[in-house]
Amino acid sequence: MNQPFINQRIIDSTCQSARELSAELVRQNLQIVFAESCTAGLVSAVMAGIPGISAYLCGSSVTYQNETKQHWLQIDPQLISEHSSVCPQVTAAMARSVLSKTSQADLAVAVTGHLQPEATTEGPMVWIGAARRHREMVGNVEPRFFKLQQASRMERQWEAAELVLRMTLEVLEQSEIA
Repeated sequence: MNQPFINQRIIDSTCQSARELSAELVRQNLQIVFAESCTAGLVSAVMAGIPGISAYLCGSSVTYQNETKQHWLQIDPQLISEHSSVCPQVTAAMARSVLSKTSQADLAVAVTGHLQPEATTEGPMVWIGAARRHREMVGNVEPRFFKLQQASRMERQWEAAELVLRMTLEVLEQSEIA
């Protein structure tokens, strides 16, 4: 079986974003956890390639199917039924849940989306949301929408992973967690 072509630039760019996020986590001495759907663990896998990241990367909950989101993260089936699994409400719920389940994490980032162009009227897209821990409380989550531009499904998955890393870096740079 031939593997789909992946543009090396998207891989290099994603890995560079991971290095930059890692440096910011170290600088702020923060721990992060991910809840990944359409990226299927790619965000965490790219981060795990950085030496020493285990002090800052708690892990990732890969919840690709709706039932897994419901069982592992306790996402309300009614929420998925009303809005779909690819929406800001589910993204926020995923981030809050994985953060509440990972006591050592200061920040959680969730991603869910559609990688296929025909999946929605918007085409390939993702929702990404970050939840911060403020003292013992999980803070507000404001998911952001991103339209994916890459040509192949695999490239769109890498693009989504890079968007997660970039958005997380922006969140950390805008306001350090107290």
